[in-house]
Amino acid sequence: MVKEHNIVITDFSGGDDKAAALVLMGQQHRDGLSFVSTFGNRSSQVCFRNMQTWIPEMNRHLRHPYDPSPNIYYGADRPIKSRKRYTIKPGDIETFIHEDMGHDRPDTPHFRKNDRSAQLYRMVDSQPSDVRILSLGATSELPHALQKIRSKIQSLVIMGGVLSIQGNTAPHQEANLRHDPNATVATLAQAREQNIPVVLLPLDTSEQEGVQFTADRLKFLSSKIKSAFAMNTLRSVAGRAATYGAFYLNRTHHQDHFPYHEVPYTGVPLHDLTAAVAQHDYHNGQSIFTYTKSSIHHDALGQIGIARGYMEPHAPVTIVGPLRSYDEHWRAVVEHLRSYR
Repeated sequence: MVKEHNIVITDFSGGDDKAAALVLMGQQHRDGLSFVSTFGNRSSQVCFRNMQTWIPEMNRHLRHPYDPSPNIYYGADRPIKSRKRYTIKPGDIETFIHEDMGHDRPDTPHFRKNDRSAQLYRMVDSQPSDVRILSLGATSELPHALQKIRSKIQSLVIMGGVLSIQGNTAPHQEANLRHDPNATVATLAQAREQNIPVVLLPLDTSEQEGVQFTADRLKFLSSKIKSAFAMNTLRSVAGRAATYGAFYLNRTHHQDHFPYHEVPYTGVPLHDLTAAVAQHDYHNGQSIFTYTKSSIHHDALGQIGIARGYMEPHAPVTIVGPLRSYDEHWRAVVEHLRSYR
């Protein structure tokens, strides 16, 4: 019997919207769920350690917990063409956005051989399984995954890139694709060769008004969800008074202001939670978002676009677009979070 196995690749810093996204993923994939660290908001080492603490706690609060708890693996810790591990230095844009929000300390967790992501891919490859991958951080782990289990992958959903709004690390750049443009190019090329569907959720979609986490939406969820664990996770990233929103509202970067400083700002964009909802929607009716098959072009800086211009040759993708229904989106969030006690 073929089982579905979902792999979430994430730079889980421990204090941002990735926590909300992982909570949302908890009960979606009963056949199999695994987590792989990558770098981005923090180093891969720190993200791995954070998940070692967070995932068992998340599992403990599920109404029907996994037994055993979902496995956690150590993934890419540097860009694919770099010899040095990725670390965050004072003054980096990730430090500006995420300082004091994660659990970044200089110590390194202890790894066993079986902790490496290669062990996960060997296990998946040895079993009859259909694999869905959700990428929520740097894309550096994806070429490795596509090389090892390409015949098993049914879809690859990537949260990253920006098309027509201001980026979050530069006017035309988004952080996840900026970290390792070479890995993004290799991923798109391998997926095209193997006919693996790639679904891209850009900032344009995850920052639309309908998915921003506002105070009134927090109040709505509080009236529907009884789990203190789930609600405390959401409260940590919601609204102007929350840490995540406060950093965007009160701090500026020397290059530019972020869009969160603008007057129309109403809530926190939960990029990764939106990607988790979109992945589920893509495979279950496509009733929440619009989906457009298109071709994207890319350059060496991690920028993407749908106009040919100066960029490199295109790659076929499905772009997650505007919401069909705001209400359906938030009802889906409620449905998933009711999995917690």
